[in-house]
Amino acid sequence: MKVKRYVGQTVENTLHRVKEEMGHDAVILNKRRIKPGKGIKKLFNKPVYEILAAVEELEPKAGIPMQALDDGYQGLEEKVDKLKATIDTMMRNLTPNIQDQEIPEFLSPYYSVMKDNDVDPDIIRFVMEGVKSKINLNTTYDQEYLYYKFKQEISSCFKKINTITLSDGQPTVVVLIGPTGVGKTTTLAKLAAQYSVIMKKKVGIMTCDTYRIAAVEQLKTYSEIMDVPIKVIYQSSDIQAAMQEYKDMDLILVDTAGRSHRDSMRLMELQKMLDNFGKQQAFLVISATTNYKNVIDIISNYGFLKDYRILITKVDENISNGILLNIAVKSGKPLSYITTGQSVPDDIEKVDGERIASLILSKN
Repeated sequence: MKVKRYVGQTVENTLHRVKEEMGHDAVILNKRRIKPGKGIKKLFNKPVYEILAAVEELEPKAGIPMQALDDGYQGLEEKVDKLKATIDTMMRNLTPNIQDQEIPEFLSPYYSVMKDNDVDPDIIRFVMEGVKSKINLNTTYDQEYLYYKFKQEISSCFKKINTITLSDGQPTVVVLIGPTGVGKTTTLAKLAAQYSVIMKKKVGIMTCDTYRIAAVEQLKTYSEIMDVPIKVIYQSSDIQAAMQEYKDMDLILVDTAGRSHRDSMRLMELQKMLDNFGKQQAFLVISATTNYKNVIDIISNYGFLKDYRILITKVDENISNGILLNIAVKSGKPLSYITTGQSVPDDIEKVDGERIASLILSKN
């Protein structure tokens, strides 16, 4: 069975090519009008016609064996099953209009660009339905208006933005937690610089990451540059003494050792350690480059925390930004900051729903 896709400017020309190449025995499996290309630019391309055709490929034979005649019905069933499998495969590879007939053609470019940016399919449907409910599907809109509606719908998913909140009359304790290699130490240095150097607040640093000598030395170097004190916590009993020394600080930033979200024993140790800090603002640090399934697993396994905010690092290293929207929706937790590079203190910023929406609606 030979199956082939034909594209042409008119139906007549496309059908003529089908007959020329496949002959009069060709079967038309699907015929539709599409706009070529990907993303937003697709809307500005002229429509073409796509035809999916199939024909049975016969091999020349001297004669038909009797056994073949006896098994003819079974052979026909096998060919039908093979044809169905071929059609299913090709249909899955076609554009989203075949995948989801409920998406109007003039909205499909936005579906495509979100899909290309690795937005979760359920979230794409949520956004699409939100936009569809706010427009008249029988009206023609210009692209600027549609882009604004999608940007507005995606931005609405980032209502929970909660950064560091300083307390009056007592130190605010901020603890950074999360898996290994997500950039907690560098992120802490950025926050320390923002609050001590730029905002002129009294900041103290604690590091519990004694597993990595390099992490301690890195923070000591930053603390000297910023003229910010640092305490190394080797055991839980050191925390109370350090807290007493930092009692006049506006902000205490605590760096913790990276822990695998799969290591339940390490997570229990973390939970016990956090109890020693009393009232605190916990920030779960997740890298934007983390596999989406692992992100969901991380969020699930850190569920022992009653209250935390999410800080997303390495946004500049990610090739698609749908993970930001996925985390915001799937976690149900407030987002706080994103980091966009290694520069201290510059490459950190408060989460902005409109800016993230713009990233998600842009082509990779």
